Amino acid sequence: MKGEAKSRNLQIIYNQKIDDSLSNVLSYNNAKFEHVGLLHNSRDDSWGNFWNNRYKSTVINDTLTKIFGDTHVVTVGLEHIKSENLNPSTVRTSDYRSYETYQSLKNTSYFLQDEWMFDDKWKLTSGIRYDDPSGGLVELESNTAKSFNLGYNFTDDTNMYIAYNDYFVLPSMYQLYDTNYGNAKLLPEEGKNYEVGINHKIDDSSMINAHYFKRDSDRNIGFDVKEDTYVNDSEKAHGFDIQYEKYFDDSWHGLLSWSRLSYTNKKGTTDYGYLPKNMVTVGVDYTKDKWNIGLDGKGFIGRDGNKVESKGWPSDNYWVFNLGLNYKPEDNLKVFAKVNNLFNQEYAEQTNAIWWGSKPGDWYGMPGRNFVVGMEYEF
Repeated sequence: MKGEAKSRNLQIIYNQKIDDSLSNVLSYNNAKFEHVGLLHNSRDDSWGNFWNNRYKSTVINDTLTKIFGDTHVVTVGLEHIKSENLNPSTVRTSDYRSYETYQSLKNTSYFLQDEWMFDDKWKLTSGIRYDDPSGGLVELESNTAKSFNLGYNFTDDTNMYIAYNDYFVLPSMYQLYDTNYGNAKLLPEEGKNYEVGINHKIDDSSMINAHYFKRDSDRNIGFDVKEDTYVNDSEKAHGFDIQYEKYFDDSWHGLLSWSRLSYTNKKGTTDYGYLPKNMVTVGVDYTKDKWNIGLDGKGFIGRDGNKVESKGWPSDNYWVFNLGLNYKPEDNLKVFAKVNNLFNQEYAEQTNAIWWGSKPGDWYGMPGRNFVVGMEYEF
């Protein structure tokens, strides 16, 4: 394989404070991405296009925020997106003729959100968003999404919330037009997400948080192994997470968290082992005078089997630890050093071993133990 990937991004943001209660943010983003690769064919010693993706996108967003006393914060805005495939697509007519054209996907959306503080204990954040997409090879319908988040403070130390959100996600240019796996007839993702959470301050030095979510997708975008392309499907997921944070004294601080996830889609293909059933995160850091040192670790415990044998990944259970050190001899000078993957754990976040025509070991290994040293100076 030989080739290249190039990307550029231009972003301009204008923040305007009109008065103490009214502000506006106008942003413009223009991006271009090119990924071209040639695959060597050992049978006839020839080369052929394998990656040939060229995309361009333009996003314009304007958001106006108004504060009404101590009770309401209202946000209103609009966003326009245009994504273009810079490679021509072949379109066939009903009389079996064909022609080449450049496909694009557009979306104009309008949104409104209100944060309503009833009193010192209650807060309701509600919103609505209207999307009107167009372009591509299929007719796209408009969508109206709603969101609600109700929070309640039991005391100064304990609060909880319940939330409901619709979601609407357009397919990416890669999912639509990738030269190998793209499906130009994909429809946007649509679904509903439910969530509840509680936060509790145990004492002046420790706190605990817990959250649960449930997501139902009326239509999602997934990868079909048999068809070797992206397809529309439906999915369900639910899970929870718990975090505990502790300040032992003025210098020592620790963090421990656990999250659990269950995921299935209509075809029962789950996630092919890409998502952990359990993830444990630990961290401890020490800060004293000009020194700061921290150790963090992440444990990936159990893949959702889905008949995926362990040979599809380097490991089904593993830990990755990182160690970092900072030293500030002066307020505007910092010297730092970091050891990533401290114990040189072999692991992968992407794999090819579970797909047709591949073999054990065809995964994309993450970096082993590596070191970073540097210095930051503020003028």
